Amino acid sequence: MAVTFAVYLATMAPDLYSLDSPELAAAAHSLGIAHAPGYPLYTLSGWLFSHAFPVSTVAFRMNLLSAIWGVAACGVVYALAYRFTARPLVAAAGAMALAFSYYFWLDALYAEVYTLDALLF
Repeated sequence: MAVTFAVYLATMAPDLYSLDSPELAAAAHSLGIAHAPGYPLYTLSGWLFSHAFPVSTVAFRMNLLSAIWGVAACGVVYALAYRFTARPLVAAAGAMALAFSYYFWLDALYAEVYTLDALLF
């Protein structure tokens, strides 16, 4: 998972991205409400993370949180695959396939709710 986190950090958006990213970052930092459905868990955890670690900009912190959730989701995939197969290489291959699939990797690089959804799923 350290490799995945290092790659996500190296390729992460350093500031605001496009689409919903600015709105979600602003809502999380100010405990506001994003567009429907509002994403309350994302907003509350984003507020906690953005205030607990005051480094760089709010957008960077929210992008970092998405990367952390992405790595955590890959860790859960590894743990489940290892539990079911008892083969660490197969479990690692499954986790890496998720981590570096195009859309998952893309969503882990900027403030968005999809990596949190993947972790919870």
